[in-house]
Amino acid sequence: MIGACAVLAVAAVAGAGAAPGWEDAATARAAALPPWIPSASDGSNAWVAVERAGRSGPEAVLLHHADGMGLDRAREAFVLPVPPEAMAASGGTLWVVLPARETGRRETYSVRTERMAATGAWISVPGGRMDIHAALPEGTTVVAMAADADGPIVQRADGRLLRLAGDAWVEERGVAPAPAARLCTVAGRPALADPATRSLVVRDRAGTWSASSVTVPGAGFARIIDGTRSPMAIVDRDGQPLIVHLRPGSPAELEPFAPEARPLAIVGCGPRILAFTGTGTGGAAIAEVDPLTGRPGEPAIARPPDSAGGRIVTMVVVLAAAGASLAVLAVHRVARLKPASGERR
Repeated sequence: MIGACAVLAVAAVAGAGAAPGWEDAATARAAALPPWIPSASDGSNAWVAVERAGRSGPEAVLLHHADGMGLDRAREAFVLPVPPEAMAASGGTLWVVLPARETGRRETYSVRTERMAATGAWISVPGGRMDIHAALPEGTTVVAMAADADGPIVQRADGRLLRLAGDAWVEERGVAPAPAARLCTVAGRPALADPATRSLVVRDRAGTWSASSVTVPGAGFARIIDGTRSPMAIVDRDGQPLIVHLRPGSPAELEPFAPEARPLAIVGCGPRILAFTGTGTGGAAIAEVDPLTGRPGEPAIARPPDSAGGRIVTMVVVLAAAGASLAVLAVHRVARLKPASGERR
């Protein structure tokens, strides 16, 4: 999961349904900082969900950006009926939880991205659809999400963790999140960051949760940066975000920057960090962030990758992993996923 791309952890929706000890601070920050675009990164691939007006109301365009695409490139992968409630990525696979619908259940989907050796184009696998997985238990409100090779982990409003194990969500064992701890991804591993105690607990490849020597920011802590090779976070300084490098002792702070009052995500690629802002029409503008100062440069509207194959986008049809044709039709009606267009809007 550790790779060249990274996204500031906007995969979780901070605010409604947050864990005890977190909600008041998150609400106060939300009033000062611009809204965050739902996003996720596995270190080499990053996805952002930007909104646009659809025929039947607002919808979310899922843009995919990968290391090697170019600074201002992104492909339109899928169109979702609503912005995801949570997103996480690992090893080229994106996991998405959509908000509860009439059934009261939150469905979980996944899709993998690959690069074609012959053309250099990025494609979604399986082609033409997203896989559907077990729905979260009824009444579950997701406040954060992370993923590793074992699959996705979500944090409920009561702070507890659930992990997708095969065809069911089960309680994650071996860890008891503190009241203010928030699930996140740190250097490619699921982790719990607690600004109240400034501590960090990380899940290793064996599934064991252990305390890290890295110190989490306290006052003004907003979120961990998802997908970076080394631990990083974002902090709110009087309504202006700034990037910090996490380490034992005091974090190293970069300069604060004044973001536009549009939805924001931060993505890194190789040595670069990129700031995504939504255009409001299903596209995004990308600006490179200076790695020394933490300030974004001039933005450019993202375009499809150069290769002809890079303009190929998949039709968004959710397919049950082992469902019969009637189940597939039912899922399609519930999710109302749509084909993505081949061009940025």
